[in-house]
Amino acid sequence: MSPHEPVRRLHWEACYNVRDLGGYVTVGGGRTRWGALVRADNMSRLTPAGQSALIAYGVRTVIDLRRADELTIDLNPFATPSDHMRELTYLNLSLGLHADREGILAVKAAGEGGDASLLELFWQVLDHYWRGIAGIMTAIAAAPEGALLFHCHAGKDRTGLIAALLLALAGVPHATIAEDYALSQVCLQPIFDQRLNQEPDLASRERLARMIGAAPETMFGILAYLDERHGGAECYLRAAGVAEADLERLRLRIQE
Repeated sequence: MSPHEPVRRLHWEACYNVRDLGGYVTVGGGRTRWGALVRADNMSRLTPAGQSALIAYGVRTVIDLRRADELTIDLNPFATPSDHMRELTYLNLSLGLHADREGILAVKAAGEGGDASLLELFWQVLDHYWRGIAGIMTAIAAAPEGALLFHCHAGKDRTGLIAALLLALAGVPHATIAEDYALSQVCLQPIFDQRLNQEPDLASRERLARMIGAAPETMFGILAYLDERHGGAECYLRAAGVAEADLERLRLRIQE
């Protein structure tokens, strides 16, 4: 548990989209635990001061959700041996790990299709990347004591999906999960504006805006699909292969 006063957004130097998932009220009247789970964007931007702030906050495990090709472009400062490694465990676990060819192509097509929506991309990820998602959840359940941070590049979609599954498993209402997802829009708006302003073609700019945004409606659609097609987060994770003991460990990590 972090010794700091509870705060949602964590301002670690040179990262934009870092926040603690604690303090959310669950349907049972409990709350999620502060200082247990942190979601973030690309760690490669962290300055030495930002890295020290992460360690001081109590983070002892970092799970990098990016693909192998992304790791070579933006190096994670915690991936190579250093003084930090004495205190922190680094894992690279991509959502697409162990996905079959059909699944990889389906997700790729959803992301590249001219009329594809971000929501459709999420649906394909849920349907086809369940092995990778189960591996991530199992790793979170097995992580040592201390805060656990998971991140991708922007900290919005892959990170947002894992956060949503964890919060749903803890019993956090859909509206709250959607609000948490939408916070990425606020955190990343300066970067979004810069990218959109660099796109001269209007149609391309409109499609890019749909794909990089973090509208709460997108998360509501993800959660509705998760409930209607897969029976909710718990049933989805169980069917994906997450053991009952690990589901219980996840709840104990998340809930107060």
